[in-house]
Parts: sequence; C-alpha cells; structure tokens
Amino acid sequence: GSHRTVTPLGARRPQPRRKARDRAQEQSAHCRHRSGVFRGRQRAQRTARGLRDAALAILRRRDRDLVHPRCRLPRRSATSLDQRGAGSQLIMTTYSVKHSTRYEYELPVLHAHHLAHLRPRSLENQHVHLTEVEIHPSARSLSRKRDYFGNDCDTIEILAAHDCLEVICRSVVSVGPAPLAGLDASQSPAWEEVAARFRGEGKYLTEIEFLFDSPLVRAHPMLEEYAAPVFAAGRPIVEAIHELNQRIFDDFTYEPMATDISTPLGQVMRERRGVCQDFAHVAIGCLRSVGLAGRYVSGYLETIPPPGKPRLIGADASHAWASVFIPELGWFDFDPTNAMLPSTRHVTVAWGRDFSDVSPLKGVVVGGGNHRLSVGVDVEPKQAA
Repeated sequence: GSHRTVTPLGARRPQPRRKARDRAQEQSAHCRHRSGVFRGRQRAQRTARGLRDAALAILRRRDRDLVHPRCRLPRRSATSLDQRGAGSQLIMTTYSVKHSTRYEYELPVLHAHHLAHLRPRSLENQHVHLTEVEIHPSARSLSRKRDYFGNDCDTIEILAAHDCLEVICRSVVSVGPAPLAGLDASQSPAWEEVAARFRGEGKYLTEIEFLFDSPLVRAHPMLEEYAAPVFAAGRPIVEAIHELNQRIFDDFTYEPMATDISTPLGQVMRERRGVCQDFAHVAIGCLRSVGLAGRYVSGYLETIPPPGKPRLIGADASHAWASVFIPELGWFDFDPTNAMLPSTRHVTVAWGRDFSDVSPLKGVVVGGGNHRLSVGVDVEPKQAA
C-alpha cells in the first residue's frame, strides 16, 4: 500500500516550503515598511528641531531686549514733551538717593535668590544719571533686566553661606513736574465716560489689566461703598480723584506698626490705619470698584524738605502712591498719604498692579531661620555745581 508519515502527538507539523518569489515579496514589503517608519521619524525629528530652534531664537531675542548692561544710563535731554503735546523746558531737581536693606539671620543662609526693584525709572519728567547696586556678601550672579511692566530690576544669586545680607542701591536722578500736574480738573472727562471707554474700545489692552483684581487688591463691598459718594454721576474724573485723595488722607491714620504686607485690605478698611502702601491699595481698590484702571507706584520722597516746607510722611522709607488712567491724557498720579499730587519731591522707582509686583527686595533662601530686617532711605538734593 501507500506510505504515510505519522507525526507524533504534540510535534510540530513540517511546513511546506515557500516559493523564493513569495519570500522576496515579503522581504521587500518589510523593507518598505521600515523605510517608511524611518522617514517618518526623520520628518518628526526635523520638525522638532525646527520648533526648538524657533523657540530658542525667540528667547534669545527676548533676552537681548530685556537685559541691559550694568553701567551708567545715558543722560536724557531736559527738554520734554508732555503727554498733551506741549513742549516745555522742565525745571529739574537733582537728588542723590541711597536705599539700604539689611537682613540679619538666626542661622546661616546656604543659598539665596532675590529680586530687587531699587533702581529709579527713566521717564519724561525723570532722568536717571547714575544707578548702581552693591551687595554683601558678593553675589554669584547679578543680572539687570526689565520686568513685565518695564521696571528696571536685578536678579541676585548668592552661593556663599552668610548670616547677614546687605543690599545698597545708589542713584542720582533729576525730577521735574509731573506731565499732568497742571490739568484743569473741571475740564477732564466724566469718570463714567472713562470707564465706558475700557468696555467699548479694544486699544487699551495694556491698561485694561489694571481694572481687575490683583494679589493684594481684590474686590470688596467696603471699597465700593467707600468710593460711591466720591464718584457721583457725571463728575469730572480728576475732580473725583482730588476728593478721593483728600478723603483717604482725612479718614486714615498713618501708623507704621499697625500693618504688614500680610494684612488684608478689608482689615485696613475696618481699622482705618496703616502705611502708604495700604493707602495706595485703598485708592486702587476704589478706582477698580467703579471700573477705572488703578496702578500702584513705588518710589521715594525727599528726606530733607526745603526751608519752609513741611516734612512729608514716609520720607525715611520706600513710599507708594496710586495712579489712574485717563484715555488720551495718560496716567494721573496722586498721593493719598500726603493728600497731594506727586511733584519734584517724589522719585518714581517702579509700578505694577500692587505692592507684590514691585517689592523692593524679595526672594527665596535655603536656611536662615528667623531674621531681622532694617531699611534706610536717604533722598537728598544735590547742590548745583
């Protein structure tokens, strides 16, 4: 009979031999698949490299625009054009400014990063001739930059162990009258018209962010209630600002130990006492409660007043005031701590939404434990040569 091969149970059956042509086709398809995958990976890598290079180019341009050399700033002409277009020769007062900050730590600080807002801004009515920062112990890195709001600031890194940190900023700055200081209050637009401009026009994108809550100034019923009598219907905005300025001065008591940076604005409203930072926050909160853009301004006051002039409150420390934006005119500053408009005795350092944006010195440290802080500010007029 016929011969058959019996495969034992569990053994693998022999497979028929495949034709050489079939094997060649499978190998060719496999190679095409691998080649397609490889080309896809190459395209993805090229795309990733392109995106990376584009991002690096943007960052390099941004860093080049932000970082300024640590050197004397160029002098600007004393001839200025104010925001209403009238050319005038400014009468400037030149000051020598020294701001000293000293931290004494309970335990050594091993590593520290700080951000300093100590250098005055260059403005139409303020010319910065010299500004320099001195740090003890020496910083591992000191980088001078412009922050989001255009303020001149320094980032500091210290790697040496230290139990005391001292940061000193010295500046020479000339200050002239504020651009809108002589604005006729009765001729300014009604405050409702100003508020409506923010809602109806899209060209004030930079100023609109000052309409909203910020870390230290949030909407509160007490702010709205306090502002209501001042912002009567149809009232010119500058006239209302003058009354708000005087009202805060009359109703609140300047008391340096009454508050600190953690004191809520609601508590300041209830107790009616605090320092210039608190009063600036109150003014800004009132502005925002009625739909106006309010900005926080930090700076200094002349330490020694001219003969016959009163010594201003807050002259021996950093000072703060508020500003309101008026379309077509610009920012209008006012100082509720002293019930006055900033003049040639005010030196502007920085501005932001509130104090948290422009703290003179803040940072993060490793170690240190408890600390003691001391601050000294001297703003003295320089004698004419």
